[in-house]
Amino acid sequence: MLKDGVILLVLYWSTLALVRADGKQTLLPGNFTVAAAMKIFEPASGGTCGPRADVRSVQLLEAMKWYLQQINENGGLPFKIGLEAFATCGSEQRSALYGIDLMARSLKASAEISDIIAGVVGPELSTEARVLSSILGSIAPERRLLQLGFSSSAVDLGDQTLYPNYARVIPSDSVQIEVMVQTMLSLGWNRIAVIYEDTSDGKESFHKLQARTNEVGICISFSKRIHVGNGIISTNLTDALDQSINDKIFGIVFFGTTNIANKLFDAMERSLYTNVPTVLLPEVINQDFSVFQKLNGNVIAKSEGSLTLSASHLEISEFKSHWKSVFTNATVFSKERTTNPWLIDVYASITGCANTQCNFVPLSDQAFLKAFSDPQPVYVQYAIIATHALAKLVGDLVKESCGDSGTLCNGITTLFMPGSMIDKVQHMQMNFQDDFKWSLESLRNKPPVTLHKAEVFLDSPFSVFNFKKTPNSFEFEKVGDVKNGSLTLNKTMLSPKVQSAVCSLGKRCDECFSIAELHEAVLFEEGEVYVVGVNPIFQEGKTGCGEIYSTNTYQIAESIKFAVSEAMQDDEPLSGMKIGVIILSSCNNPSVIQRKIYSLVHNGVVLHNGTRFNISNKIIGFVGGRASSISMAIAEVLSKLRFVQISYSSTSPALSDRVKYPYFLRTVTPDDFQALAMIQVIKTLKADYIQMVYSSDAYGEGGLAKIKEEASNNGVCLIQALPVTEASQAEIVRKLRLYPRAKLVIVFLGTNILEQFLVNLQFQGLKKGEFVFIGSEAWAKNQNIVNMKGEQIVFGAITMAIEIAQDSKLVDAIKIITPQPFYQNPWATLYLQNKLNCYFSSSFDKTQPRLCPNDRPLNVDNLALDLSTTSSYIATKALIQGATSHHKAECGASLKKLCQSFQDNPASLVSHIKATRFDIEKNGNIIKLFNSNGDGTLGYRIYNIQPEEDNKENLFYKEVGRFPLEGTFTLEVDKLVFPEGKVTSVCLDDRHCATCKPVSVVDTTTSLPKEINGGMIALGTLLGVAVLAVICLVVAIFCVRKAHIKDKDRIYLNPIETGQRRPGYTNAQYDDRQFEQGPHNGGPPQHRPEVIGKSHEETPPRSHAGSNEAETQSGTFHEIKPEEEQQMSAVSTRFTAF
Repeated sequence: MLKDGVILLVLYWSTLALVRADGKQTLLPGNFTVAAAMKIFEPASGGTCGPRADVRSVQLLEAMKWYLQQINENGGLPFKIGLEAFATCGSEQRSALYGIDLMARSLKASAEISDIIAGVVGPELSTEARVLSSILGSIAPERRLLQLGFSSSAVDLGDQTLYPNYARVIPSDSVQIEVMVQTMLSLGWNRIAVIYEDTSDGKESFHKLQARTNEVGICISFSKRIHVGNGIISTNLTDALDQSINDKIFGIVFFGTTNIANKLFDAMERSLYTNVPTVLLPEVINQDFSVFQKLNGNVIAKSEGSLTLSASHLEISEFKSHWKSVFTNATVFSKERTTNPWLIDVYASITGCANTQCNFVPLSDQAFLKAFSDPQPVYVQYAIIATHALAKLVGDLVKESCGDSGTLCNGITTLFMPGSMIDKVQHMQMNFQDDFKWSLESLRNKPPVTLHKAEVFLDSPFSVFNFKKTPNSFEFEKVGDVKNGSLTLNKTMLSPKVQSAVCSLGKRCDECFSIAELHEAVLFEEGEVYVVGVNPIFQEGKTGCGEIYSTNTYQIAESIKFAVSEAMQDDEPLSGMKIGVIILSSCNNPSVIQRKIYSLVHNGVVLHNGTRFNISNKIIGFVGGRASSISMAIAEVLSKLRFVQISYSSTSPALSDRVKYPYFLRTVTPDDFQALAMIQVIKTLKADYIQMVYSSDAYGEGGLAKIKEEASNNGVCLIQALPVTEASQAEIVRKLRLYPRAKLVIVFLGTNILEQFLVNLQFQGLKKGEFVFIGSEAWAKNQNIVNMKGEQIVFGAITMAIEIAQDSKLVDAIKIITPQPFYQNPWATLYLQNKLNCYFSSSFDKTQPRLCPNDRPLNVDNLALDLSTTSSYIATKALIQGATSHHKAECGASLKKLCQSFQDNPASLVSHIKATRFDIEKNGNIIKLFNSNGDGTLGYRIYNIQPEEDNKENLFYKEVGRFPLEGTFTLEVDKLVFPEGKVTSVCLDDRHCATCKPVSVVDTTTSLPKEINGGMIALGTLLGVAVLAVICLVVAIFCVRKAHIKDKDRIYLNPIETGQRRPGYTNAQYDDRQFEQGPHNGGPPQHRPEVIGKSHEETPPRSHAGSNEAETQSGTFHEIKPEEEQQMSAVSTRFTAF
């Protein structure tokens, strides 16, 4: 700060002559002077004034002068308020010169009452206002002049550390930006372009808009900065217009002056485009009709439909009459010209005469309307309000200094300190009816205007106008108002030319969303404490995450949210603390979810707009994951971080290890019981010869291990188990057909690949009834499967299902899933589009073939939730109930935070969760959900896929049995329906299946018949010799072959499942299960089926290889070549006959 402005005083005398000679005029004399910094003239190059008057600026100055005249004559004040004006011509340099002049006069210890400067009104532009305020605010606070803005709305002018003397009666651009955003949201715009002037105001407005649109999901597809130096380069505007139209962007937001806006519309008019964007204009354009006109006065037709913001508009009808009389009445013009000499410049501008040669001729009514089109400029109202504010402040200070005598006291010169005006404006209220003895009728009923911290607060700060064609002309029609911060837009009143600014049909607007960002996004609802959900959302990709699932995985996120919401409404959990929700996408990738959990705990949640929430000491627990491999990865991390985890669908037996996973629980039953249930079904069907397909993950491999164990214990031959990977799916049908007698095929696949797997089987030509599937609980009652088109390959399938009765409120919550902007919900829109193969009008990806029928496409009568959706709901409620009990025990009932003891004792939280009980069946029977180990206690329902009675083309799930964990297994065989009437899946004989189950013991104690025919003996001897010869030959061949392979092909009943590849094999050979005799030598591989009993790798016996002793070996057996199965059947038949 320059102390007392000493240095600036030096400049004062050198510039005073220039200031006085080049634009300062005294319009009204008075005891106190209001100084008006106004453009007056249009700018010229070099910061000078052009010859042409700025008509609107002079009109605003006349409004101030006219209002002060009324107050001086009728307001009842004991003093007169004068007015002087200085022409800034929109120049920062000229504004600075005037500021130096004003500051010096304020510092001057004058005894002349007539030279008391009450304050400053203006300038009109924010760029000028900054310069002037920097000068006026640089002196001692008590001598600073109040600067009151009525049109300069830049946000930074509200920073009182930078501009301590500045206040304004018009809303700041922050309000304008918000109204712009609300306008676009009301119009459904979410993809726009921005054109802005290369000035500090233009750039600031653009950056404010950019930040706000990012928060609400409006995409700025591109922006164009227009440089204004020695004139506007029209090609810049043309280029911006071309890019917008070529990119099919039909909404443009503009920040700039009226001159540039006019040139933008002119570029539209000159273009060959018939379909042009709709332009949203800022309040600085207001309702200036000249922006939409050609030089000849005709309207630019392609500007129709444009939208313009206007600060709350109130026409001052009294001034409107005055202004008209000035230019239609020679007497009035002559009189007013003496107090406002620039009126002649206005007349020259509107008539085109040379200023020095203008002879005033009153305008006709028609000529006046052409020159000054309705409506009245909005800033007339605000210029009058600013003038009113200064007059009121002076009156209040005089009353404080001189009392209520109604006269001006002699000491006012020394008593008046302009800085006190700044103090008072911080919290002032204007009542236009009572502040003075006289009031304008136009303002009399206007609600009081309040300034708080020098910013104005209006009940209705902005309106939205639409430039539209009427039967006789063009006009601005008000289509929206802001009330209490919310915009109401009447879209029925809009011009049909208003465009829809969204992503175009058939286009994916990649600039508007990043799939990589959606992979990393979180679904976040703020709270005091948090439930963290983990859900796949996206498939696993080559580099981490892939495409979004079209299955119902996203519904799990909504289920967790709903459970939290319901708990908050029905109870007062956790001492009434608000429970927030965080959902992470695992992408079905262990490394991805581990990274995300570590980041969440250590770095907090970072939202799309950069806002960060630190939540490490606010986490109640985790709900998830879905696949067992993901739950294992999560549990490994959470065991170290000491957080509790409840899985809603992971069934791998490995997750029952409480030494490795001490804080893990699950609402579902481990696969140990499911494997037993499947084998019991197979035994009940009198089958003992089966195949299996399984997913290459913890779920599938855990299931395989248990199926092998139960099959071995129950004398069932598992002849072949095929891992299902993306690479292996194409060979599945061919490999299943190698063993056609093994008609029962266990399907142990995760929900993420199950549906596509069955579609692939159809594609490979599998026929109805060729095989009968027994599906795990991941299949359960998946409706998409029975609704599959084409060959009914699932007809007759038997499935296991863990069932929790569906909560009707949860079903209703899932039904109303709607598309949402990415900033609100990063995944809902993509999920719905991918699931239903349609697009929403607001989407940035419209490559789908059809428009989605409505915004609630899941709202159908027969919506059924899968187990994971229902189970995640129960898991979340169990976590909240258990956490509430744990919190009460550790922290007390009144503490509204998670105390340290809550966080330090996860084992106690596990115990509280185990104690929770639920009415799972919705039948009033409340049961414990978890056993002592934290595993689920639910048994299985058994279903058979059958055709409907009335329409055989439709399949449905019919319940045919149950497998309770405590109770009796039941299977109603008579209710089963298979394509071929029954299913036979048995070994041909014990010797045929000796490869995969123990050989039956042969009874050698039976006596021969006492009487034996000699011929029979001879024939038997002959045949015996022949058989012996054949056996010897077979043994010899076997020995030669065995010697050839050097004992490398020992065959074992149980394959050794490891993640190691055999030395010498390439990745492709291993992944495709191509087996050779010995390491790869460059020769062609010898393909073999994957047979149980044939190791995936040529591994020596367990005693040599150090294998897991927990596994069992059942000895060697002859490897059956698949193509021999039918031949062996015939041979066996002959031997049986013999």
